[in-house]
Formats: sequence, C-alpha cells, structure tokens
Amino acid sequence: MLHTDGLTRDGIVLVKRDRALARRLYVKASDLGDPWAMTLIAGSLTSSTRVPREAVRLFSRAFRAGYSTAAYNLANAYQNIGSWRSAVAWYKKALGAGEVSALLQIAHAEMFGLGTRQNIPSAMKRLEQLANPRRRRWRDFSSDAMVVMAQVLIDGWPVKRNFREGIRLLRHAARLDNDLAKRLLEHFE
Repeated sequence: MLHTDGLTRDGIVLVKRDRALARRLYVKASDLGDPWAMTLIAGSLTSSTRVPREAVRLFSRAFRAGYSTAAYNLANAYQNIGSWRSAVAWYKKALGAGEVSALLQIAHAEMFGLGTRQNIPSAMKRLEQLANPRRRRWRDFSSDAMVVMAQVLIDGWPVKRNFREGIRLLRHAARLDNDLAKRLLEHFE
C-alpha cells in the first residue's frame, strides 16, 4: 500500500511511489492467500465493459476466504456492465455474509425488476429496514434508503404516490446530512 501512493511525513519522502513494485507485492500477497490483495487485484482487472474470468476467480477466492467485500465488489462489477442477474446473485451472497450495503442494491433490483423478478413489496420492506436509523449496524445506509423511498413515493411509480411522506423522508435524510436529499429538497421547496 505504501508504494502505491508513496509515503511522506512533514514533507520528507519516506517511501517513494513505485506502482510496479506495489503491484508485484499485491500479487505476492494474493498468491499467499490474502483476500484483500485478491480483491484489489480483481478490481483492477475489471472495467466498465467486462469482468474477466481471472477477476471472477480472484473475487470468488477472496469471498471463500471470508472477505465479504469481495462478493459485494464482484456484484458491483457485474452491475457496471449491466449483468444484473449475476449482480443480484453476488449481492445476495454478500448480504448473507454480513455485507449490509448489499441490501440497498437488492432492494433497488427488486423495485425495478433488474436481474430478478420485480417485487415491490419486498423492495419497500428492505428499504424500510435500512431506513430505520435506530439499527446501529445499518445506520450508514439509512439516509440512502430514505432517499430511494422518497423518490418512488414522490414519483408515484412503481408505488402509490404519497408526496407528503416522500418529502418527510427527504427532510429526515437531509437532517442525517445526505447531500442528495438536500438537493432534492431544494427542488421541491
């Protein structure tokens, strides 16, 4: 990691940036079984148009080694290329391994039928779970879930329109310092 960005302290270079050395060290760590290094290398292999077999292999291996973020990152890679069915499958694996951030993505997929059967009641239930700021483990995602719920309630699609509840959720998310909620409120108020 230090060779990736270089390390300085008070203007003094302690470790010179050397990305080639950093890559070799990550590959070595990956070969020795470090799941974080595997995930990092796999992420560097993906692009907005493809997820190579080697990346899938590394993400999968890191996930099997107990690194749930690898499943989430692989799901994101599949989502980025539009392979929603694979993305949802990996988001579900990530969620099963404790990666709470995957719940928002699964709710989104269910809301709009992306890679899974459209299931609006299930999506809304998942969003309501996340939107509950009293759940400590999910607190980081509650305002994002509130914004998604607010948007569908305000638009009235694919759920019955409830403008007042949507604005209430946006206000709550804005109080939680969600920037998107603040921008949307400016539009409505």
